[in-house]
Amino acid sequence: MIKLESLTNSAFFLCVVAAVIALAFTVAGHLSLPTVQVSNSTGECVRVLPEGSCDNLPPKYVREWVK
Repeated sequence: MIKLESLTNSAFFLCVVAAVIALAFTVAGHLSLPTVQVSNSTGECVRVLPEGSCDNLPPKYVREWVK
């Protein structure tokens, strides 16, 4: 017969593993996004890193404020 404590420990372990995997996918997705540098004074795009154009911004990007 399965003990309730063993079942609870297993469920907790599976939840922790799922959370770690979700966090890893989130971090990996965030690190793969391009960076758009935006002027702090004008609010306009200055440069897209690693390569790209301000005329054709990617659908998802990380915004970095610059002087």
